[in-house]
Amino acid sequence: SSASSSLPAKPEAVTVAFTVGNTYQRLSPSEARYDRLTGRHLKIHDWTLYVDVLPGHDPDIIDRVTFDMRDDSFLTTAF
Repeated sequence: SSASSSLPAKPEAVTVAFTVGNTYQRLSPSEARYDRLTGRHLKIHDWTLYVDVLPGHDPDIIDRVTFDMRDDSFLTTAF
């Protein structure tokens, strides 16, 4: 028996195809709500960032997605 036969098998590489995008809608002041942190800023920008796994790929392979905004205008730069 060789030493390599006692090593655990390497997991197969898995590929997941995805797309990253965003949606945006400017809200009227009557639709907008105040921010949760201070309650002073009317949030007129409805902005959503998303990741969609393309058909034929297993979304359960993805454990977590983190967006690093690298912009001082965000209170939290990674979420």
